[in-house]
Amino acid sequence: MASFWENVKDNRRLFWAYVPLILLYATSYFQRIGIPGTIFNELSKEYGFTAVQIAGIGTSFVCVYSICQLFVGMLADKFCGIRVITWGGLIFCIGVIGFPLVCGNLWAMYAMRFLTGLGASSMYLSIVKETDRLFGRQNYSVFLGIVYFVGYSGGLFGTYPFERLNNHFNWINVLLVIGVVSVAMYLIVIFTKRIIPPGPIAKTNISFKPLLYFLKNRYMLMLIFCSSIVFSTYSTIQMVFGKKFLQDYVGLSSAGAAKVIFFQTFTCMLTLLGFGTLIRLMGNRRKPQMIFSASLAFLNTLGMVLVMKYGLPSALFVAGFLLYSVASGSAVAFSLVAQEINARDTMTQATGLNNLSNYLFVAIGPLLIGKLLDSYVSQNVLVEGQAVVYPAEAYQMVFLLLLIPTGIAVLMSFFLPETRGHYLHQHLPG
Repeated sequence: MASFWENVKDNRRLFWAYVPLILLYATSYFQRIGIPGTIFNELSKEYGFTAVQIAGIGTSFVCVYSICQLFVGMLADKFCGIRVITWGGLIFCIGVIGFPLVCGNLWAMYAMRFLTGLGASSMYLSIVKETDRLFGRQNYSVFLGIVYFVGYSGGLFGTYPFERLNNHFNWINVLLVIGVVSVAMYLIVIFTKRIIPPGPIAKTNISFKPLLYFLKNRYMLMLIFCSSIVFSTYSTIQMVFGKKFLQDYVGLSSAGAAKVIFFQTFTCMLTLLGFGTLIRLMGNRRKPQMIFSASLAFLNTLGMVLVMKYGLPSALFVAGFLLYSVASGSAVAFSLVAQEINARDTMTQATGLNNLSNYLFVAIGPLLIGKLLDSYVSQNVLVEGQAVVYPAEAYQMVFLLLLIPTGIAVLMSFFLPETRGHYLHQHLPG
């Protein structure tokens, strides 16, 4: 770790200018976690929205976020990350200010979440590019752990703190204030461009050729599946249905359920930071973490099914939620290997394709689960003024079905290669 601190010390001015970038990323992570999961019951009670409609609010963000990852990767590789964030951040600010102003109008809410997701899609990959450009590869996993830790802190605020604020103030006003904070952070990033000058514009043209290269790489396809299953299982629970499940099935209060999601997010933050550092200490070995991550996601899902089947203590559900966080946090290795099993000059696009798949699974999963949950209740209870309580059988079926993809991910993880921090190619073949 000494070399990491030396790296920061030698690039002190760049590092402090780099911090606002990851703080802006944190505000985008709040938007993923806090909406709609934390306000699920408010949306159901005040507007009479169904589970599918509420899931659609999350999907309208996540779907455009996922699809844009490949394009953002291309733009960041050519134009440099800081340029991409400049324009994407502006769109993001329009969405976060607009959403609370149109609440109640479902299609307008979808539109504002679309803009928020479009703008947010520019941030992660741009920061990945800037991290590699500014600080190099030796301590890359540690820097990436810091990026995840700070980013997830925004998601952390979207859980229990957000729920408590909504308990004391109107949730729409709370979202407006958070939108103003996001705009302020964006303006600071614009100011720091004087310290972090954009890199040169690459001479290569924007092309879909790397995509064909990725899709021909069987390791890349297996990695994408494993990474997406682990990430989407955790994210769907965290972002949309976890709090609702804890209230309906476990019987926790709104505040109690939000606390669990808070600690779930915090656990993931610590795991990301710890496993990013562990990779460095293990000589940049990645494969043990990939196998561990996929296996834990499957075994934990199996545990949740058994707890439901045999009526075991409810505290085990809380433990299960935290273990999903450990599985997702240790999955940082998937992101690193996605870059390294391809060419160095396509690292951002490779990360983008992996992210696209991750969030596409997150976009589709809640809609399918929402449809499943709605199929267990009569439509006449989906009215304004009362929050729907879904039956135990509905949630049992959700976790039972999750056993299939998580089990396949475990098997595939054993066939992924060990890269140890080295790229298979420096340049795109051919």
